[in-house]
Amino acid sequence: MVLGPLFFVVTVGSLLVSPNLLFALGIGYSEAEGSQYLKIHPATYLVALLWLGCTFFRVKNRAQIISNRTLTIFIAGGFALVAYCVLMRFSVSIVVVSLLTPLLVLHVAQRLSDRSRWSIYWTLRLVILANSIVGIYEILIKDTVLPRVAAGVLIETEQRAIGLVGHALPSSMLAGLSILYLIHRVIYSPAKQASRIATIGEMVIHMAALVAFGGRLVIVATALLVVWIVLFGSQSYKVSRGVIVRRILLFLIFIGSAWFLASAEFAQSTIARFLGEQGAAASTESRLAPFLIVTTLDPSEWLWGINASRRIQLMELFDTNFGIEITWIAWVLSFGVIWAALATWTLAVLLFKILRRWPTPNKYLVALFLLGISGSQGLGGKTMLLSWFFLMLITYPTHTERLVTRRRYAEWS
Repeated sequence: MVLGPLFFVVTVGSLLVSPNLLFALGIGYSEAEGSQYLKIHPATYLVALLWLGCTFFRVKNRAQIISNRTLTIFIAGGFALVAYCVLMRFSVSIVVVSLLTPLLVLHVAQRLSDRSRWSIYWTLRLVILANSIVGIYEILIKDTVLPRVAAGVLIETEQRAIGLVGHALPSSMLAGLSILYLIHRVIYSPAKQASRIATIGEMVIHMAALVAFGGRLVIVATALLVVWIVLFGSQSYKVSRGVIVRRILLFLIFIGSAWFLASAEFAQSTIARFLGEQGAAASTESRLAPFLIVTTLDPSEWLWGINASRRIQLMELFDTNFGIEITWIAWVLSFGVIWAALATWTLAVLLFKILRRWPTPNKYLVALFLLGISGSQGLGGKTMLLSWFFLMLITYPTHTERLVTRRRYAEWS
C-alpha cells in the first residue's frame, strides 16, 4: 500500500531536487570536495530502500517486462561496478546516480499497481510540463529561477533556460521526448476532441520550451522524428480518414508553431547558437575533443579507465571545459572498455525488452534518447536522465492500452 506513495516521492524528488537546488541549500552535491554521502542524490537513497523492501517482502513483478532474474543480474553488475570504482579510486557517485539508480527504478516501477502507475504517469507529465513552463519564463525574463551551476561553480556566461531540473540539455531532452509522445498520442490514440486540443496545447508549450532550452541536437532530431511520425506514421496501424485528417492538421500546426517560434525574440539566442555564436563553437569543439582524447590513452588506460586528475589533464590538453558529453567515450574513460561494453550491452538489452513489449511510440523516444546521449547530454556525468527515461517508457500508456477513465488508471497491456 505504501509503495505507490513512496515511489511518487522518488519520482518528484528526482526531478525537482536538482543539483542547483542542492547548491542553493548549501549541500555539496556537485562539488569535488566534501563527503561522498552528500554526492548521492536523495532520490537514490529512497529508491534503494524501496528496492530492498520489494526484495525482502517478495513484491510481485506486475509488469513482467524484464524478468526478476535478468534485472537481478544487472543490479548485481551495477554493484560490482561500484565496487570496482571504489577499488580503483574512481568517482563512485556518477556510477551510483547515473547507472545503478535507473536499474533500481526499473525494479520498483514494475511492481507498482495499475493505479500507482497511472498516478506516476500524470505526475511525470505535469512536472515535465511545469519544467517547460519555467524554461519559457526564464528565457523571457533573461534569468533563471535556480542558480546556474556546474561542478559546484556558478556560471554567468550562459543564456539558455535551465528549468526546474537545473540544466538546459536534460530539459531539452525531456521536452523533445514529450513532444514525440504527445504528437503520436494525438494522432493514433482514441480520445475526446477536448482532450486532443489540450494535448496539442501541451505539445506547443514543449516546443516553445525546447527552443528556450536550446539543445541543438535534440531540436533537430525532434523535428525530423515529428515529420516522420506525421507524414509516415507506423505501418502497423490501420489508417482511417480521422488519422489522415489529424496528420494533416498536426503537420500544419507543427510548421506554423515552428515558424512563429523561430521569429520570436526569445528564440534569437538559440538561433545564434546554430550560427556558431554565444559559445556554440566551443560547445561543438567539445564534441570532437573526446575522439582526440581517446587517441592519447595507453592500453592500460583503455582497459581500466582513468582517474579524475588524469581526465582533467587530458581536458586541459585539448582545451575543453565542457566535460565528456559523448556517453560511450565517457564510459571508457570512467571505468575502462570492458565495463563500458557491459554497460552498453545492459542498456541495449533493457531497451530491447521494453520495445518488444511496447514498440510504439517508444521506438521514437528511444531513437531520440540514443541520439541525444551520443552527442549532446551524455550519461558519463552525474545525472538522473536515464531514470526519467525508463520511467517514461514504463509508465506512459501506449496507443494499445485501454484507458479506464472511470477507474482512473491504465491497464497493463
